[in-house]
Amino acid sequence: MRKNNIFKFVSICVVFIGAIFLTIKNSTYIFNKGIHYIAGNRGNISEKKANKLEEQLLSNPGDLNVREKLLKYYFRHSKSESSRKKKQEHVRWLINNHPESEIAGHPYAELNPILDKSAYSDAKQLWLKQVESNKSNVKILMNAVNFFTLFDKDLCIKILKDVQRITPNDDEAYRKLGHIYSLEIRSSHGKSRKKIAKQALDEYEKA
Repeated sequence: MRKNNIFKFVSICVVFIGAIFLTIKNSTYIFNKGIHYIAGNRGNISEKKANKLEEQLLSNPGDLNVREKLLKYYFRHSKSESSRKKKQEHVRWLINNHPESEIAGHPYAELNPILDKSAYSDAKQLWLKQVESNKSNVKILMNAVNFFTLFDKDLCIKILKDVQRITPNDDEAYRKLGHIYSLEIRSSHGKSRKKIAKQALDEYEKA
């Protein structure tokens, strides 16, 4: 009996440590991607420039380069209510019109259910509509996952499993799902923690 208990304990430790190791490895990967993105997008703009860019969009609303600059500006000035409102408008526009775009999957295009309140709920419904209408579009599905990662993990898991079925060789989908599971480890306990750690480990190993 004692040997069985020791074996179970060792097994749990191996799974848990393995999950932690791969979580750190994955976090480094995500961090490096973030640093690369920021390094290539350091430029900030003034309020005057932001206003001029908003005027440009009136005649050319589909200019994603301009929208990206504005989203970065409003992201950096998110303490201002007016900036948050503007950011919310641009996020909704992106989801409606270009959910497949690269910028739609960046942190600048994410909203917070506490700070953005009803705007987050509106954006969530727009993303759910896009997911339902574009079940085989991996880019759109992954952008939706990025939007929901921090605040709706169950939905992320569901979407990522769909992506894995569509593209079983997509390392990013497995890596992302492993990351989602790893976020749950801290708040879990006992058998639940062991199960989640194993799930994270399994996904990372597939990537």
